[in-house]
Amino acid sequence: MSEVHARARTTPRIRLEIKSSTDSMNVLAKRYHISRLTVRKWKRRESPEDRSHRPHRLSTTLTAEQESVVMEAAPIKTFKAYEPGFVHVDIKYLPQMPGETQRRYLFVGIDRATRWVFLHIYTDQSESSSTDFLRRLKL
Repeated sequence: MSEVHARARTTPRIRLEIKSSTDSMNVLAKRYHISRLTVRKWKRRESPEDRSHRPHRLSTTLTAEQESVVMEAAPIKTFKAYEPGFVHVDIKYLPQMPGETQRRYLFVGIDRATRWVFLHIYTDQSESSSTDFLRRLKL
């Protein structure tokens, strides 16, 4: 017997009971706390086992002609070489932890050439916080 889907409302045993029952769909739905559509599905199914949830067909599969067109049109990109000192700056919201009373923001500066990282945490994203961060970063 296969493993039951984690969110399944029924088990293979219940599904067999549904399949073999002569009770109405309404009665079965109430008995097992499921919808009439679910009852109908298990009445029609040949097997009480879960089926795969993967699609039967992948709509993203390309034909050989489509693939060749895409490959011809795709530009070849390389990573740009940066001189040290070109810094990427980003701000991320930090989740509020138990015991904290306000939000916090992580300001991060990463040198694209050397991968050197500088960070500082602030309580807001204000102009003064941004200015302070850049001053500390020494840009």
